[in-house]
Amino acid sequence: MVALDVILAVTCCTCAEKLAVTVRCEGEGLMSGSEGKALFQLTCPYCRQPNHVIFAPETGEVVDVLRALHILRRPEPSVN
Repeated sequence: MVALDVILAVTCCTCAEKLAVTVRCEGEGLMSGSEGKALFQLTCPYCRQPNHVIFAPETGEVVDVLRALHILRRPEPSVN
């Protein structure tokens, strides 16, 4: 299995602090040579808000950083 360690420079989308992170990418998709993207969740150590980081594993280019949204669902009452 192929593995890549990628160093990324990311800016938190909530507090705008600059962060440097190292992520390990593994899988068969790295061997295909495709220009796929990867996503992971990063919690900012400064403001504690989760960010979704989208990047290209082959180049280490950060495509986008988005605020992670947590969708809360209310249970629907049973009709029994």
